[in-house]
Amino acid sequence: MQYGTDHRSERKPMKPYYDHDGITIYHGDCREILPTLEPVDLVLTDPPYNTLSDHDIDLAGRSPMKRNFGDWDEGWVPPLDEWFRVVNPGGSVLAFSSDRLISEYRKGPFKPRGTLVWVKDNPAPAPRPAYVQATEWIVWLQRHGGAATWNGNGYITNVLHSSVCAGDERKDHPTQKPIKLIRPLILRHSNKADTILDPFMGSGTTLRAAKDLGRKAIGIEIEERYCEIAANRMAQGVLL
Repeated sequence: MQYGTDHRSERKPMKPYYDHDGITIYHGDCREILPTLEPVDLVLTDPPYNTLSDHDIDLAGRSPMKRNFGDWDEGWVPPLDEWFRVVNPGGSVLAFSSDRLISEYRKGPFKPRGTLVWVKDNPAPAPRPAYVQATEWIVWLQRHGGAATWNGNGYITNVLHSSVCAGDERKDHPTQKPIKLIRPLILRHSNKADTILDPFMGSGTTLRAAKDLGRKAIGIEIEERYCEIAANRMAQGVLL
């Protein structure tokens, strides 16, 4: 395969689940929808972590810690070729990841630019004698052929601090990321006229943050109930 070749499908894109004010949501499998899309400037997504466990973990005084996300979270590897074809030259991918998957992101056609660390201010307690898992990783990749967008002027480390979703921000998705964490990533890696893609949209946090910051965005989600949650979030006023 020659990377950089345009392999977009001749099929017309399917009808959006939601399309308003620069925000578009598709309900379906991203593997089928990605080939129909026009190029985007940034992929910012929270894909599967390949951490499937047989059961959720009960925690005293708290909601269960979800560990059984379904078969889609087993044996998953990043679809880097598909992402490469949909990203403009110079465009970036920011993908949340578990430590066990970071090496998979180094095997594709993108140029690795670094790894960010999200430090959680309020991580869930360990259910057994073990270290509390207070970090997640974000892999930064760039497509060759242009300069990467970087609005991170000044002295910025690769460490981000934020609480996990709780209270009013918590919705129905088990791995929802906080808007406070997503907004600075969008600001640093995109410009006002750019289009952002989240092919594993979940409940729509990336799209919500993009809308707040005046960007266009496309989200793809295979479960309709999360499409509905995301569409309802888009209907709210700008949350600054």
